[in-house]
Amino acid sequence: HTFVIFGASGDLAKKKIYPTLWWLYRDNLLPKSTKFCGYARSKLTIEELRAKCHQYMKV
Repeated sequence: HTFVIFGASGDLAKKKIYPTLWWLYRDNLLPKSTKFCGYARSKLTIEELRAKCHQYMKV
């Protein structure tokens, strides 16, 4: 399975998509071979994107 996230740095992704994917991962509901690919017009490194999204991913 591969998830392609368009608008990966956007508000919808941060508040809805990433938390949902995190919950699926946390609860072991995703296949082990799952891959994620994000596309955004913003120039962000992976570390910058993680920092922006971290607050929306609650354990």
